[in-house]
Amino acid sequence: MTTIVINKNEICADTQITADSTFNSIKVFKFYSKVFGCEVIAGTAGDCHQGDVFLDWLKTDDELEELDECDALVSDGQSIYFFGGSKYPIPVLDDYMAVGTGAPYALAILDNGGTLSDAVRAAIKRDESSGGEVWSLKLKD
Repeated sequence: MTTIVINKNEICADTQITADSTFNSIKVFKFYSKVFGCEVIAGTAGDCHQGDVFLDWLKTDDELEELDECDALVSDGQSIYFFGGSKYPIPVLDDYMAVGTGAPYALAILDNGGTLSDAVRAAIKRDESSGGEVWSLKLKD
């Protein structure tokens, strides 16, 4: 799967994707969302096709099928939202959140004061389904 971590202003992820083969690709994005009506940062974990469909929905607010094999994290700069297989957001009350197979490792680092990048690097070291480089985007510089 992957590791994606987020706070209100930054999102960070590994670049490993495992499908029929393993390769590297960018999994976190910054764009204007019609759903939220502002610029957001977002990332998905799980099925790649469903992740793309979800990200397209955030941009366009077109019809969205149920996503049973995709989790997503989104921040609008004010709040963090978790989407767990549907288009209905769950507000995250914590200052950060992680999804993917490396999430437990990443959260342990964040709980002990580490940065988002530190958290993803730890997940890459411990989780065989996370790997590649660490990619990070900030909503506001």
